[in-house]
Amino acid sequence: MSALFLVASPLATAVIINFESFTPGVQPSGAAFMEAGFYIYIEPSNPGDVANIVNIGGVHGNVLEDSIPADDSGTAITISLPGGALFNLNSVDIANFTNPVILQPHFCGFSPRIEFTDNGPDCVHYEPGAGFTTVAPTGFQGISRLTVNLVSRTDRGWDFAVDNINVSPVDTDAAPEPSTILLVCTGFACAYCGRCKKLAVSRRRNR
Repeated sequence: MSALFLVASPLATAVIINFESFTPGVQPSGAAFMEAGFYIYIEPSNPGDVANIVNIGGVHGNVLEDSIPADDSGTAITISLPGGALFNLNSVDIANFTNPVILQPHFCGFSPRIEFTDNGPDCVHYEPGAGFTTVAPTGFQGISRLTVNLVSRTDRGWDFAVDNINVSPVDTDAAPEPSTILLVCTGFACAYCGRCKKLAVSRRRNR
């Protein structure tokens, strides 16, 4: 009998990390918070790095901003689920508050940028214009850690911000679809019927 596999549903309900549970102001380096069931950790990669939560009002409310002058290392936060569970990054809102034009190209590892990296080699970067734009990075499926790094230079007119990080846990315990159950049951039924037929033929020959 051929092997049969049950495939769980890949996604659970998406949630939005929008920093509304944070108190506006500077968040200390090395601090850890929880929002929407996800851990948010302020990376202490450099002594001067801080996460600045700013309330801009309107539909966005609190946003994560990097507004430190002459900041070449950036403000980095790490997002993860308890126990290292896997999740998907679906979309995120990004903005440049001070200057809609980037005069020269940059990429992962070079400023200025908003950078997204996972627990593997995947990295994407953006240089947004004025106002918030929703982007959907690809390749961030089934990750256990997401690092968001904002590298701004307000002395040069780059003041980056992110909001509404849309993520969804990977649901490995989901019940199989009814069609999957039907296929599995049909497979077992066929195998059982086949054995019955072989047994009946064998009994006739032995008579």
